[in-house]
Amino acid sequence: MGNKRFWPQAAGLALLLLASGAAPAALWSTATVHKVVHRTADLRSAAAQAISPVLQLQEDLAALGYLPVGWNGEAFTFPQVAMPAPLRELFVPGKETPLLRGAVMSYEAAQGLVPSRTGMHALLASLQGDLQAGRLAQHPFTYVYVDRTVPERLVVWSAKGVLQSVPANTGVAGAVTPTGTFPVYLRLPFQVMRGRNLDGIAYADPVHYISYFAGGDAVHGFVRQAYGFPQSLGCVEVPPVDAGAIYWELQIGTLVTVGAGTLSFVEPPAPVPPGLAVQTQRLR
Repeated sequence: MGNKRFWPQAAGLALLLLASGAAPAALWSTATVHKVVHRTADLRSAAAQAISPVLQLQEDLAALGYLPVGWNGEAFTFPQVAMPAPLRELFVPGKETPLLRGAVMSYEAAQGLVPSRTGMHALLASLQGDLQAGRLAQHPFTYVYVDRTVPERLVVWSAKGVLQSVPANTGVAGAVTPTGTFPVYLRLPFQVMRGRNLDGIAYADPVHYISYFAGGDAVHGFVRQAYGFPQSLGCVEVPPVDAGAIYWELQIGTLVTVGAGTLSFVEPPAPVPPGLAVQTQRLR
């Protein structure tokens, strides 16, 4: 329904970098080089192993299952199903994107860490402890894409492929659902949403299965006579019969991309053969 005033519970990753004493400008320096395909035993000098905190986060989170890609100790690995193109574009080794921020939020929520109070050093130490103990993510990585092109749809994807694809409603003119990619920051099984319609008339609607992702906008179930076109005050409404299943697929940190156009997919890259020469990439 309308725009409720809830705001993200986790600070940006940049705050972690500042708290840890890292200089963000240095992380994106074009002089920083790190191999992103393979590490080999003959290149284990200090220079070869030096990586940025952001890249270390990506490797650890990927190894634990908090990213759509994996990490086998030498290379990032991709699921053997086609990946949504907008999601694939968000995975950039060594660079902070909404994908990494969402993964950090998911990890913090799973471990009971207090967002914005966990410095980079403590976060990396916690990740290393979980890696050593083999404590993998308990919830499969999922991603949500909302197509604002009529007929509007909502798609839920995981490494198993498309889990849900249902008609949806976004915001009307004057209360348009924002485009972009946002992590889910608050989930509620039920809430009475209160606010005012565009004509100023107050409302108080009981709503189930709510996942807030952008300010007061959320994915939730709502009864309508029809679905597939703008009808809400900014939220993404789905049929109540589908809302529960969608809600349980999402978690804190799950990315919601609101775009215009049918979701396209990218086929997984070919596996990297053992012994392939180490490749490098400049971090920007």
